[in-house]
Amino acid sequence: MPQNEIARIIATSELTEDQIKDVLGYQKQFHIEFNRFAVFSKTRFESLHSFQGEARNYSQTILTETDKEPEVMNHFRVLTEVANLDRPVTNVERRRYLDSLLAIYSLAASSGEDPRPLIEDEQTLVVAPQREGAILSHKMGWTADGRTSTPDAKRIPDGDGLLVGLNDLDVDRKYQRAVLVDGAIASGATLIAIMKSLLPVMREFHIYCIHTTREALNAIKAYSARHDLTIHLVAGNATQGMSSKYYALQYDRAAKRNRYVVGDLGDTIADLED
Repeated sequence: MPQNEIARIIATSELTEDQIKDVLGYQKQFHIEFNRFAVFSKTRFESLHSFQGEARNYSQTILTETDKEPEVMNHFRVLTEVANLDRPVTNVERRRYLDSLLAIYSLAASSGEDPRPLIEDEQTLVVAPQREGAILSHKMGWTADGRTSTPDAKRIPDGDGLLVGLNDLDVDRKYQRAVLVDGAIASGATLIAIMKSLLPVMREFHIYCIHTTREALNAIKAYSARHDLTIHLVAGNATQGMSSKYYALQYDRAAKRNRYVVGDLGDTIADLED
């Protein structure tokens, strides 16, 4: 991989034997099949989490840094409570969790960050990764007939590296931009993998998420700077810190321990999709 490259896209035929074993395990576990992979140098990628430079075409809106902060934090208290339950989550709790996710997106839309005008433009491709991105974009009505992709994008450990398995990103024409709808961004690897895969057909990305880590913000900003991409990111909240498995964590002083900020959105809301 070139020294200045963060990731490269490869086909299944280019995987090593060890990588194929790992990939087959993930495909069986999640009942999916990948048709391309983003390969990262884990050390080089994680160095982006401390990026402090500038990116001329990068901008962001974090709702907890606006006058919407009290309303947004009320919903995040629900998300954090459900994410840290030490017992199975009930359907009532799943519904409260989903309602809070949708309310945060609605607050973004009412704050001047509504993606629908962009989505209505024929030059916009909507990309909503499975599972939570696809579910939430559908429930918000943030989709476009014939211009919406709901790919799988899964991180796969790869020794000293990192793989992201991808599918359903074969785009048959150029677009001006993509609207990316995701739930929670922890490391930023899957999001960067999706953008990398789409670079041949567009160089402008509008990202909407419920939560992101500060580390992921740094990585996305670094990626924007390195490839001169136009990126605007909208998030309900941003916090510092994540686990070794890339779940956002925040220290709870009262409990004297780290707690999940939002947990696994897909696991929590998938059963409520219908």
